[in-house]
Amino acid sequence: AIPSTEPDSSRVEEATIEVLPVSEILLEAHPRMARVGRAGAFVLVARNRGNETVDVEFSGSDPEGAIRFNFDPAGVVIPPGEEVYSVAEARGGRPFIGQDAQRSITFRTVTPDPDAPEIMFDVVMLQRPWLAGIFTTILVLVIAAILFAIAFLVVGEIRK
Repeated sequence: AIPSTEPDSSRVEEATIEVLPVSEILLEAHPRMARVGRAGAFVLVARNRGNETVDVEFSGSDPEGAIRFNFDPAGVVIPPGEEVYSVAEARGGRPFIGQDAQRSITFRTVTPDPDAPEIMFDVVMLQRPWLAGIFTTILVLVIAAILFAIAFLVVGEIRK
């Protein structure tokens, strides 16, 4: 800097600035709700808004423990300011008949740093039953017809 009162006496000062590491991860999943059969796929987006590279692994859970998870890739390295993607497959048994089974799923990031906060994102997976809609109606009608035929035959035998 050049002083205005003494222009010939300028100096350059040196300083050391220490920038502390900041870790901030954001997690999203798409879609937020999926209506599926046995399995559904979700795209996880992990963003590193910090100033250091982070290693992240993904996990998933549901309150009933009915869903198994597979991640591709299961772990990623995210440079500062970047985002990465992982496909999460959620698979579990579905009802035979009746209404959709609603599965609340929580996806999480896991880092090697035990002090790092756990980042979570919730989605809903609706699992269609094996026999739904028209198939359930047809099944009920077939069973009713069989029962009616059996009753008709039994009444016919009793009258003889």
